[in-house]
Amino acid sequence: MKKILTTISLLLFVTIAVALEYKPGKKIPAKEGVVGLLLVLNGKIIEHVYKPNLSACLKSKRTATRQMDSNGKSERVQFTCKILTADLEEDSQTKYGLRITKIISGGQ
Repeated sequence: MKKILTTISLLLFVTIAVALEYKPGKKIPAKEGVVGLLLVLNGKIIEHVYKPNLSACLKSKRTATRQMDSNGKSERVQFTCKILTADLEEDSQTKYGLRITKIISGGQ
């Protein structure tokens, strides 16, 4: 009985892991006016996140900056909100349903 329960739980875990795997969606090339939260480390963009509007971006920036200040690592890391021209992709696993795949202009 214990072996059967272990097997069932293992199959359930594998099924859930496969369901959560990232699957790319429809691509939206070169959209202008995209708001992005950029993580800049030593002058290089390390990460970028899509935000639906400037207000949401500034709220996320404020939260991230406070978190970095409490960890004592704020001197090298900067968060900036910028309006970009970027390639987007639909992504059901993100909060707003879109992901920035490539920044074309406006990042520097």
